[in-house]
Amino acid sequence: MKKRYIYLTLVILSVMFAGSVRADEESKHKLTEELLSVMRVEDVVNEVFEQVKLIQLSQIKSLVSSEKGSAGGQVLEEKIIALIRKEFNWELVKNDYLAIYEGAFTEEEIQGLLVFHKSPLGQKLLNKNPEIISKSMGIGQKRMISIMPEVQRITKEWIAEQKNIEREKQKKEEPVK
Repeated sequence: MKKRYIYLTLVILSVMFAGSVRADEESKHKLTEELLSVMRVEDVVNEVFEQVKLIQLSQIKSLVSSEKGSAGGQVLEEKIIALIRKEFNWELVKNDYLAIYEGAFTEEEIQGLLVFHKSPLGQKLLNKNPEIISKSMGIGQKRMISIMPEVQRITKEWIAEQKNIEREKQKKEEPVK
């Protein structure tokens, strides 16, 4: 009888604990959804889609123009844009973003982030972020342009080395006469 009482008590406590953990997870999940909304993450995903779309369109145009007499370039563009749009759909990636934030921050930290991002300074940061990111990318592009000749030189040397290695390999594999 005593064993049953202990067992029953343990079962009740574990059910209560599991329910409280689930309630905590739901609370954190709702807070994270609110944080993503306040941070305008859906807008960021849409902006990324537009950037990826432009890059892909540029690549498609160069591919299609390199194919002489290639008709249907517009159809190809539409198919690829439809695929990109499908993959960058907010409803498709929302849970991924929720998982990232929920894994990175505690509920209390998410609450703090919400307070900050709702504040005037947090809103200013959100409004200035695109400009800051754009300027940061500009710095990276300038650095890449400045090192491009060296990258090309290193690449040419590597290609020459690979060709030499291949020639040496072929010489060793040739039958001796």
